[in-house]
Amino acid sequence: MNYEEAIDYLNNIKVDMNVKYTLDTIKRGSELFDNPHLTYPTVHIAGTNGKGAVGEFMAKALSKCGLKVGRYMSPAVIDRREIISLYEEENHNPTYISKEDYGELITDIVKKLEDNNLTLSAFEIETLLSFLMFKKWKVDIAIIECGMGGSLDATNIIKPVLSILTSISMDHMGFLGNTLLEIANNKFGIIKEKTPVISIIQEKNVMEELILYSEKQGSKLYVTGEEKLLKDSIEKEFEGSENVKIIPVTDINISKEVSSFKAFSEALNIKAKGTYMVDNAALAFTAVKLLITGEVKEVKSSYNEVCDERIEKAINAINNTTWPGRFEFMEVNSRVNLKGTSGITPYNPLIILDGAHNPGAFKRLMESLDTYFPNEKFAFIYGTFKDKDYEKNIEYILNKAFSVFTVSAPTKRGMDFNSLSDIIKRLDKKHILKSVKGCENIEIAVLEALECARENNINIVICGSLSLQRDVKDVISKL
Repeated sequence: MNYEEAIDYLNNIKVDMNVKYTLDTIKRGSELFDNPHLTYPTVHIAGTNGKGAVGEFMAKALSKCGLKVGRYMSPAVIDRREIISLYEEENHNPTYISKEDYGELITDIVKKLEDNNLTLSAFEIETLLSFLMFKKWKVDIAIIECGMGGSLDATNIIKPVLSILTSISMDHMGFLGNTLLEIANNKFGIIKEKTPVISIIQEKNVMEELILYSEKQGSKLYVTGEEKLLKDSIEKEFEGSENVKIIPVTDINISKEVSSFKAFSEALNIKAKGTYMVDNAALAFTAVKLLITGEVKEVKSSYNEVCDERIEKAINAINNTTWPGRFEFMEVNSRVNLKGTSGITPYNPLIILDGAHNPGAFKRLMESLDTYFPNEKFAFIYGTFKDKDYEKNIEYILNKAFSVFTVSAPTKRGMDFNSLSDIIKRLDKKHILKSVKGCENIEIAVLEALECARENNINIVICGSLSLQRDVKDVISKL
């Protein structure tokens, strides 16, 4: 198969929602290729929000310290190949798996599966593909993101040197559980026996459960977060526990240019926008620090020497890392034809693109909007999946929206734009919104939102699904 044929093959694998997945099939599939995932050290990341940003911060930092870093992430946003990438010191941007390697390796995987009468899901096949590609690249370390959950995620056959937990909140309830603790326990499944784990501050009951779980596994737990929150909400839970180490984040300052903070007494000034990016950057820096100072000893010995120069390189890399589609600021050409008129308008709105798609992420999005744009209202473009908690997401939007323009997310799971606008109108009981309009496609929504924003001197927020982002960027690039 060539690349296009391989993509078609994976896209046509039917998903049986009634099947209860186990790790048996991915284990058997990997064994057919002599377990490539055991030939290099790995870091495993689970969580509801922030996995991608933490993975990106880490990959950039470790590569600038001289390591060849493989990275497996999902979902793809712009290019299918971006889920499997290589980070090297000399390259500013990662190298995606080539179309040739993608097609050839998928062909090899499918043939061997068929020869052994073994069926894998599309995600399991791409997970195995990443393991094989990292072996071919001869990576020094691979950063592996869970697709969903943790315990039964196909990635959970790896034996990581370090496990990382980003923010845990309610999402994928149909698969992971109906309570926050059920979801959290599923994600705790990536914590391996006597393997260190780093977590951001979680909800109080989740933290209590995490402390018990890590102690049971004999795994050292590092918790990072804002110093005040650690002292006010969490620290008492750690009293008497030798298994837990607190990494306070201090001197936090958020601005539109850079956000600054200190961790391990080191000062960082990150370009990535969004209040939540401080949490993600601090979590990533903690992980990188543990790796390059030798607290995690499984990575190659020459890399584990304490080296101030490496720390400086890691900090510089994190400072300069951005993560597209997460509180990303975009500007459009001021000369845009709107309803038959053209010319330079007095106000050129900012477009804020954010991948928020669950209540936890929407809470942080609204916090960021309040911090960067206090007391402002926005024109929202919103599209979502039918299986998301869209009513809670909409409640957050109502707090900051002037008008809302709905679109259909471009997948089978996407909610119809008219149905979505009807729901918003129903939930807007106080008639807060100036208008709610369903739009047939992203281009119409962007043009309508631009006109609204210019007439009312407001900015635009596009959110609800990562699946919108490719079309959004394509439309904006042509304006």
